[in-house]
Amino acid sequence: MADWKQISGGLTTISVGSRTHVWGVNSSGQIYRYTGHDANPWIGIPGRAVDIGVAADGTV
Repeated sequence: MADWKQISGGLTTISVGSRTHVWGVNSSGQIYRYTGHDANPWIGIPGRAVDIGVAADGTV
């Protein structure tokens, strides 16, 4: 994750458990997980949240 790529949208909350466990929530409550893939770095996850936390082992 040394190189960050700007994409549209924004997150109001982000949590990093390790370099492979990065999650975020936007202002609409939509949940996203960072994939690390250049073509689609963030994927939507079903559900809604106002905050999020992730552990180093990937527990959300």
